Amino acid sequence: MKYVKYVEDVLGLKNAGLKSGRDNILKYLAIKWNPQNRLKIFHVAWTNWKWSVTNMIYQTLYKEFWFKVGIFISPHLVKINERIEINWIQIWDRKLDNYFWKILEETREFNFSFFEICVLTAIMYFIDQKVDYAVFEVGLGWTYDGTNIFKNPLAIYITSISSDHTHILGKSLSSIQKNKMWIIKSWVPVYTPIWNKLMIEWTKKAWWILKTIKGKIPTNLNWSHQKRNAGLVYHSLIDFGFDSKKVLNWLQNIKIRWRVEFIEPNILLDWCHNIWWFRELKKFLKTLKYNHLITIFATTKEKNDFESFCNIIDWDIKILTKSSVYKAKDPDEFEDIISWNKIIIKNPKEALKYAKSIKKDWDLIVIYWSLFLVWDILRTLKNKK
Repeated sequence: MKYVKYVEDVLGLKNAGLKSGRDNILKYLAIKWNPQNRLKIFHVAWTNWKWSVTNMIYQTLYKEFWFKVGIFISPHLVKINERIEINWIQIWDRKLDNYFWKILEETREFNFSFFEICVLTAIMYFIDQKVDYAVFEVGLGWTYDGTNIFKNPLAIYITSISSDHTHILGKSLSSIQKNKMWIIKSWVPVYTPIWNKLMIEWTKKAWWILKTIKGKIPTNLNWSHQKRNAGLVYHSLIDFGFDSKKVLNWLQNIKIRWRVEFIEPNILLDWCHNIWWFRELKKFLKTLKYNHLITIFATTKEKNDFESFCNIIDWDIKILTKSSVYKAKDPDEFEDIISWNKIIIKNPKEALKYAKSIKKDWDLIVIYWSLFLVWDILRTLKNKK
């Protein structure tokens, strides 16, 4: 079904910018008698691995325990519906438009952002559908994030800390930590693999229940950090009384798209979008056997956000392209900071076609950095088949 008027109106807010505060959204929710506090929330925050942990909780509660579970994630690739889902079914077009209509009509004076309206829609939809649990992934994962509106979530997950969104959160790691710290609530258990001086200090003065989980749990997903993510989910759900054997069973059968995923025997996809993640990708690639590495790369980030990353690329052949999303950067903008063996092919379909044409036996094609590029490539392969 083609999107109707109000979905198009909300999509038009996508370039409206980030709102610097929660006052508006909390004021509106207070008028509605704070419906967000009626949901049983698992809140997944901070820099890397949010998507993985969010999906682990969601899939385990639904697939293994058969609860009615809502999930809110971002970004979407094709349709906004991807952000809001219950038990594997995305919100229908007509329902999405109706919720947008109600929220827009009630909130014109609040000047909400695109992300805030999506958060409000998810809350209203999950309440109307009477979900047993809801799992919310933060946007930037900071104090003023649009999802930081739940007074008493069941649990909060701090998955990692690294430098990302520095133009908003600050240049140093400590400033990023401080910006993100108040996503945590007093007396709500916080599950994290991290234990550092700043978090210790804040734990004492803010009455946090910090649960540092160092143990790893076996999972079928690639990369060692996924075992750590599985450990966070396993120990938290056990604390809430879920059967340990069932939790472990699903974590060993989890399915998460675009995370070190081989879409063909010699084509690997991964949505690594910062330096820390990129280094993990490099570690994984060292465990594989191949002769030459051909990479296809695109970005939506500003040049200064990934300049240091470009200086440590050592792939054999680098194909620079441009994803189809509106905020994609032209490869001409960053071509000068990427070292030798680079080729610019601005059409992702043609970039993949060229990579396949030069690939020899035992060569590996890796498509990475931009989730939107990953989608462009998947769409190309699907149309071909």
